[in-house]
Amino acid sequence: MFKKHFPFRYSLLGLILVLILSLLPLTTFSQPITQATIAEILDSDQVFIQNQKVSLNSIAEQGQQIRTEQARAGLKFINNAVIRIGNNSSFIVGSHCIQLERGQLLISGNQRGCIGSIVAVTRGTIYVLEIDEETGEGTIQVLEGAVEVSDPEDPEIEPKTIEAGYKIQVLPSGLLGIIEQLTTGDLTRLLQGQLFQGFRIPIPNLNNIIKPPSVPRSPRLPRFPFPFR
Repeated sequence: MFKKHFPFRYSLLGLILVLILSLLPLTTFSQPITQATIAEILDSDQVFIQNQKVSLNSIAEQGQQIRTEQARAGLKFINNAVIRIGNNSSFIVGSHCIQLERGQLLISGNQRGCIGSIVAVTRGTIYVLEIDEETGEGTIQVLEGAVEVSDPEDPEIEPKTIEAGYKIQVLPSGLLGIIEQLTTGDLTRLLQGQLFQGFRIPIPNLNNIIKPPSVPRSPRLPRFPFPFR
């Protein structure tokens, strides 16, 4: 008689577990990192770890800098996160986040990214970090999933959640700008840019990213024969 209630109990327990996990803060799901492996090098061999030119399968340890000149690179982390770094870019393999110093970086997976003291925390998301070399202004652009941005060093800055299809500016002062929707131009620039073209190692959940709306074709007008005179 009691066996009939077991499936219901298991289903109820499973539902409760899912609800608890969905309510946990994003910080619960981020994992510390200790090293990154160079998995792809594109365009040239100008990829460096601690200013030493490196090749495929080279490993950057925690605290070391990865830098590119006229090259791009794809990296894998021990937690299966995938990162793509653009040319003329650099970041530090930090103990708690990937610290972008300059240029452009794509992060896919359960991996925090930082611009200055601003930290982006994810549950397995595809997002892009970018720093404008001229203005020093940073941008966090979310293409799939969601990220929570905050400043652990300044609790007065209210954390914000950025959903897929939106972006937020990180001002040189360290303050956060307003959340804005990615324009068609933003999406086109990203998806046709250096972080998506030419790489061979796939990005998990790439098919789920936000894409620019397709431009409808103009209707074809009927063709009439010219009248003979």
